[in-house]
Parts: sequence; C-alpha cells; structure tokens
Amino acid sequence: MDDTKKIALERIRKELINAHNRAAWHMAATIVKASQVKGGMDLPPSAGELAELNATINNLRSVAEDAIALLKE
Repeated sequence: MDDTKKIALERIRKELINAHNRAAWHMAATIVKASQVKGGMDLPPSAGELAELNATINNLRSVAEDAIALLKE
C-alpha cells in the first residue's frame, strides 16, 4: 500500500473514532439531562427513545471497531 493510501486510511480511522466519541458523549449527556427532568418540564424520553439512543451508540461503536479492524489487515 502506498503512503497516500495509508495517510487516507489513517484519516478515516481517526474520523470514525472521533465521530463515535462525540456521539457517545452526546447521547450520554442527553440521557443524564433526561434523568434530571423535574415537574413542569417536558417529559423525559420514553423507553423506546432511550433504546434507540443506545442502538445509535452501539452502531457507531461497531462501525468504528470494524473500520479499525479493516485498517489493521
């Protein structure tokens, strides 16, 4: 593999990791915020919405891990 491809693959790997981390922190912050909802404010996310957030985090993690594994080959 030439150096140009190696540099591009490294950039992609870092972008995937950063995207995963941002999404995970964002979703965690959303969950914490929802858990602090008091009376008179909007209702916290439903169980289904929280499950969807969890699925998003798991999907991003899976994509990042798959990309890393591919890059190591």
